[in-house]
Formats: sequence, C-alpha cells, structure tokens
Amino acid sequence: VEDDKFLSSLLKTRLEKETWARQVEIRRVLPSDLILYVRERTPSVILELHHELMIADGDGVLLGKYDPRFGKMDVPVLKGILGEDAESYRLYQEENTARIRQALGMLAEIESALPHYTRQISEVDVSDRQNLKILLVDDTAEVYLGEKDYLKRFKTFIGNLSEYQKLKLQYSEFASIDMRYE
Repeated sequence: VEDDKFLSSLLKTRLEKETWARQVEIRRVLPSDLILYVRERTPSVILELHHELMIADGDGVLLGKYDPRFGKMDVPVLKGILGEDAESYRLYQEENTARIRQALGMLAEIESALPHYTRQISEVDVSDRQNLKILLVDDTAEVYLGEKDYLKRFKTFIGNLSEYQKLKLQYSEFASIDMRYE
C-alpha cells in the first residue's frame, strides 16, 4: 500500500509538470486499476514574445506557440510581456502573470458594458502597468487607459470617436490618445 501511494504521488507529480495539465487527481480502484483525472489549461490569451505569437492561459502559464490548430481565438494580442523566449518568460513568471491578469481585467471591465467594442481592440500593451495602452483594429494611435477606470475612459473615447475621426482627417495620423485626463 505504501509503495502504491508513493508511485501514485510520483505519477501525479510527473503529470503536473506537463504544461497543459492544471490539476491531476489519481484514484486507485481495487484490485488493480488507476483512474486519472486531468484538468487541462485553457488557452485564453495570445502574447507577442520577441516577434513570435505564443499562447497562455488566464494565469499567464505559457502553453506554446500560437498555431491555427487551437482554433480562432478572437482576443487582442498582448504586448509588453517580459522575456525574449519561453525560457526567459518563465524567469519573469510572477510579473508576466500580473500583467496578463491586469489586461484580462481591463478587457472584462470594458466587455461588461460594451461587449461589441472589445472586438475592436487589436492589441493591449502591458509594458507599463501604470498605463495600459490599446490599439484598435485598423488604427495606428495608441489609446492610453492608465491603471484604473478602464470602462469610464474607454466610454469617453468611444463617445468622442466621431470627433477623433474628424481630427484624423484634418491632421492625418496620431501617435497616441491619452484618456487618463478628466
């Protein structure tokens, strides 16, 4: 019995080291069966890591390179993640997880009131956690949303979108729009 517990523990530890395994449970059914329950991680974000697209779950655990086999992920690409490759990303795991959670929180806040507009967000730059920046589909101006009141600031921007379009026609391109000011 002690040997079985040790082997089950060893197997569980080994399986939990697999990137896609979130949680593993092993049950013994007498006389000689083992039942494995594996809860997998779900890809929820696309990251740009040194000009390469990667996927991660909502906790920031890097799952691998983005590939069409994962299906259509209609989410903005997150930029400003620390690390140049998967190995160095993991050195900054705690900070990267915080950045990803902040971006997901911002997107959830906007989606709670304006769900159709979140599909207009192409990229989220999390390089400065005091100032999240978004880039809209088919636009080049970064929209600065700061570190709080994302929905309020985004609503203000959307409410003035026609004015922005007029100014854009008049002055061509804008580098950024700062929504952090009242």
